[in-house]
Amino acid sequence: MNLTSQKSNAGGKEYHFVLSEQEYNDMVAGKPCVKVTGSATWEKATFTMTFKGKKRAGEANGHVTAECHSDDRIVEASFNAALWFEKATPKEIVALSRCGWGGDYPADAVCLFMSDFDENVADMHLHIETLAKARAAGVGGGLGNDAVGFECHIDAPEARAWLAENRPDVYKKVCEAEDDA
Repeated sequence: MNLTSQKSNAGGKEYHFVLSEQEYNDMVAGKPCVKVTGSATWEKATFTMTFKGKKRAGEANGHVTAECHSDDRIVEASFNAALWFEKATPKEIVALSRCGWGGDYPADAVCLFMSDFDENVADMHLHIETLAKARAAGVGGGLGNDAVGFECHIDAPEARAWLAENRPDVYKKVCEAEDDA
């Protein structure tokens, strides 16, 4: 299977696959595709699949810049993580600050949460899921055997400023935790 991706004009992500009929059936069975188009014979067919990203649901007060990327760097996204900071528990926020605001499981939790609200973050997770399904189906020659994951980083000064203004009780806990470190 050959795989490339690019942003579509409709705002989603297009994944271009060249695969056999069996590879296609194994990989996309049950996939939430918006459209699948194809041509050629079933011995070797070309398909373009356009996945629709999730829509933003509710805006947060303020802005906290964050970025995430797939380990293969094919998909990168910048997003506003303020909604997560509104919903997160103090314990979750302190854990995020203790890990340096990124590159560890507490930051991954921010990215996973935001995939329900930001289509670019959702596209990154869809890319990772698509590669995982391709590997599980035994397709994806050239993709390697290593699983593709992701990493997330939050702008620490913006996060602290947002917390100081919007959740001063949690800001105090973050400052105490960072002083202890």
